[in-house]
Amino acid sequence: YRGRSAQCQTFQYSNPQVPEYSIYDLSDIGKSKKLLNYLVDLHIYKLEDIDVKNELKGLKKIQYDSYMSGKPIIDKIAIKNMLDDLEFPLYFLDFEGYTGSIPRFNSFGPYQQVPFQYSLHILHEDGVLDHKEYLITEPTADLTLPLVKKMREDIEDDGTIISWSNYEKQRILKLIKLNPTYTNFLLGLNHRMFDLMSIFSKKHYVDALFKGGWSIKKVLPILVPDLSYNELEISGGTQAMAMWGKMLEGNYTTESSDQIQKDLLEYCKLDTYAMVEIYRFLTNVK
Repeated sequence: YRGRSAQCQTFQYSNPQVPEYSIYDLSDIGKSKKLLNYLVDLHIYKLEDIDVKNELKGLKKIQYDSYMSGKPIIDKIAIKNMLDDLEFPLYFLDFEGYTGSIPRFNSFGPYQQVPFQYSLHILHEDGVLDHKEYLITEPTADLTLPLVKKMREDIEDDGTIISWSNYEKQRILKLIKLNPTYTNFLLGLNHRMFDLMSIFSKKHYVDALFKGGWSIKKVLPILVPDLSYNELEISGGTQAMAMWGKMLEGNYTTESSDQIQKDLLEYCKLDTYAMVEIYRFLTNVK
């Protein structure tokens, strides 16, 4: 079992005894086979009915405590210390990447991520927020060089780079190999990188409503419910990758291609704006 999101669509129909929030929503419950089998064998599906609370460890225990108390469990001091170390301006950076089993571009092997766009929100100490972006729209021999050049224009030499997970760091390492003349600049970005997701993955902020996860799509609806991906034409990284690939194949009219470009930019822009709003939320945790 890999979580409720991995269930088939008939799960709820076939298992009406399982509540909307159940033992299956506990973090990595599928890796705790002994505990899961024990609960299922006794038909214990509600968190309220768990009779072996001492078997809940790590995030499962914190998630359970948050669920039972009805409020998040927050290490306010740890969060404050982490955020106080950040230096303005803050650059919220997100890449979108393309991958496939058959390489389509020079210097990229099977299943290697091709960074084809980025969004960058820049938050200044006075609260002013700027936005920069770039999208590769035509394949060239030096596919990523224009992207790197635009990043060099958009990002100054001071300030913290903020990402969600280490995905951006990995893409930058690949960009260094492809664009060695920009090594110092790109390495500098990685040295200035802060993973905003780490506040959640290190359990400094745990809300049972995250259901044991800390992806941005788990965290955002709970902390910033006014922001949503639901209204976007492109609402996920896999979809973005597929649309960019199809756009480059030239199977669309100019008008359709322009719309795809717009949709891709809007999706990536929301990723970085979501980080800005989550950061703002965390700075107000008292």
